[in-house]
Amino acid sequence: MGSASIAISGGGSEQLRELAGWLRDEDELRGRVELVDAPVRSGELGAELEAVVVLVTSGTATVLVRSLFGWLGRRTEARRVSLKIKAQGREVTVQAGSADEAQAVLAEVRRILDGGA
Repeated sequence: MGSASIAISGGGSEQLRELAGWLRDEDELRGRVELVDAPVRSGELGAELEAVVVLVTSGTATVLVRSLFGWLGRRTEARRVSLKIKAQGREVTVQAGSADEAQAVLAEVRRILDGGA
């Protein structure tokens, strides 16, 4: 069973913290969700959050996509996100936001996990 690292970005630090908390409420994703800081720029005291990173397998990919799109559907801000999927030495970035795109995102994650081209 392959695994993939999925970095979700979009919105600001507050939205990313909310998303991370939302995803951590899923039993299958607990312990698989991390927050990643952006590099600190010159003259700044601290870093903004850059992404929520989730480690998924084919067994947890559906849970991630369902939960992510559930969160997006309840948002009035940050309705679109970017997902950078890394697995098996490959990297793909997809943009998503509407519930209609959930199946396409899930198919892309599964294709990467299964080693498809």
